[in-house]
Amino acid sequence: MKGLFVRRRIFIALIGCFILQWGLAWGGSVWADAVNPEKKILITPFQITSQENLEFLKKGIEKMLEARLTEPGTSSVVFGDDDDAAKRLGADYIVKGTILIFGSQVNTDVKLLEADTGKAKLEFNEMGTEKGDVIKHMDLFAENIRTQALGLKPVAGLAAPVPTGGYAKQPEQLAQTRSQEIWRGPFWDKEITAICLADIEGDGKTETLVLSGAQLDVYRRTPKGFAPVSSYKLPQKGVTFLFVDAYDLENDGTKEILITGVDNRWRRPAAFAYRFERGTWVEVGGPYDYFLRVVDTREGPLLLGQKADGPGDKKLNTPVVELKMGPGRQGLVPGEKTFPFIDNVFGVAFGDFMNNGNELIASLGLDGYLSLFSPDGQLLNKSAETFGGTPAYIEYKGHRFNKDDGYVLSRVFLQQRVFAGDVDQDGKTNLIVVKNIDKTGGFLTKTRIFTKSYIDILTWNELGFESGNRTQHLNGFISDYTVGDMDSDGKDEIVFALVNTPKLLGAKRSQIFAKR
Repeated sequence: MKGLFVRRRIFIALIGCFILQWGLAWGGSVWADAVNPEKKILITPFQITSQENLEFLKKGIEKMLEARLTEPGTSSVVFGDDDDAAKRLGADYIVKGTILIFGSQVNTDVKLLEADTGKAKLEFNEMGTEKGDVIKHMDLFAENIRTQALGLKPVAGLAAPVPTGGYAKQPEQLAQTRSQEIWRGPFWDKEITAICLADIEGDGKTETLVLSGAQLDVYRRTPKGFAPVSSYKLPQKGVTFLFVDAYDLENDGTKEILITGVDNRWRRPAAFAYRFERGTWVEVGGPYDYFLRVVDTREGPLLLGQKADGPGDKKLNTPVVELKMGPGRQGLVPGEKTFPFIDNVFGVAFGDFMNNGNELIASLGLDGYLSLFSPDGQLLNKSAETFGGTPAYIEYKGHRFNKDDGYVLSRVFLQQRVFAGDVDQDGKTNLIVVKNIDKTGGFLTKTRIFTKSYIDILTWNELGFESGNRTQHLNGFISDYTVGDMDSDGKDEIVFALVNTPKLLGAKRSQIFAKR
């Protein structure tokens, strides 16, 4: 009897231990769920810029991310059209991405944002040489989220996660012939107006100057990214700033930064000169009543200028002239050279375009046609198609009247720059041009609506200039571009600012690219 009683007590104790163990496990699970609730990740539609229709790729990316980021008890995936869906769906994170397929190059830029703050939790930028690399990039990005944001172990067999730096990395090996290296900078939620490459610190390294409205920002491209150097708010003085350039005005070995714009009151050019001295911006000249442009020639850099008011009623009916600093630094005065056959100062380039040893002058006219001139102004060739295109303009009182003040202001739209250079590295001089495509076909007299653009590398043959290496159409317009050694490696690149408006009348978004 006593033995039976002991056995019953042991059995009850074992049942109690089991119940206690089960209770602790269940309670611990509930507690763990309360402390570490499942994270919900919102995936928004990827923006893919490509010459082809790649809708299938967008759907494939979404399915792959959903499979890789769904971990029961840890994370789940939902889909929505924009960031506003995050609150409605209760998302903790938002995935946003853009993919640019540019010729044979692929650029993937994707971020994981905190839904409540909008701050970036993870940033991923990678480059590839074929479309299939996008899937590899997404795989690595998903692994970064799993390991760095969700605290999960890496999936066996996958490559190690890529460190996030926010900038595109350089490819280890450049493709040959037509394949080009492409570098991409970060996004700016504003419209970049103009860019310029110059050594403003005098240390032999190239800085990139970015003009946006009255804001002048300076960056230096390094292997680690696009490092900020300086930021300066220009005194506006009633001026809309449009262009930035660099030139040694005083011939002392230091380049001044030239900012050109339009005086809104007098409707005429207004240019200013600045120096970057010991980390501070100093205004050293201006306002000059010229539009300014620096061009490279065999004899060295040449500063060109153009006034707005000339004979007749229309603006820019004036010659393009060489400019020099006047005696006593009292202003800019015309030099010996004048170019009355050029109708705007911006679209000018000097080079041996026929590759016969003679320096000629290429001009992109206000009408968009390219002309090739001899040094004495003889017209040698005029293109059959148009190029250029810019939203920048200067106004004047036209011949149209209204019932209020008697005049309706008309606009002269300014022009893009053109450049000479051996882009193909074949020993021949190319002419580099931009084409911004106006959705209205130029029929609207007071506005331009650019929806796509491209860069064209032109080479001379006996019939004129022919396209040798045109890029695909880009979504948005190229606000400005230049040619130079952006990363100080001894090799020139085409550097351009691409501006895109995601929605009608929405905020503009800009990004800087470099390709060689």
